[in-house]
Amino acid sequence: MAAIEAEELELLGLAPVRGLLLYGPPGCGKTALAREISNALRARSPKIISAPELLDRWVGGSEKLVRALFVEAEAELAACNGDATKSALHVIVIDEIDAVFRKRSTAEDSGQATRSSAVNQILAKL
Repeated sequence: MAAIEAEELELLGLAPVRGLLLYGPPGCGKTALAREISNALRARSPKIISAPELLDRWVGGSEKLVRALFVEAEAELAACNGDATKSALHVIVIDEIDAVFRKRSTAEDSGQATRSSAVNQILAKL
């Protein structure tokens, strides 16, 4: 699969996406497809994490785990003086994300509050 260069995207009038959601039953190849997309885009090796691994029982623990996913990309961007065109593409695959991204409700138990906080941190980082 050939990679699409930035100039080609600009010529076609397309803007790069910041995220992609792959949906399907377990075992249908979503993670393998994400790896291939990462390779086609000449990105850094993708970080693949299972969403339940982002949940922590300690206050602030889930948010810390989410922030840790983005440390390498943020450090590289800072080294490029904030110029994203000089930084390599970083791909983060969050598998089983439905374990964290559940329907929000107003009546939250401690588990729901932890999930909501982790969701908010993921959305802020994106």
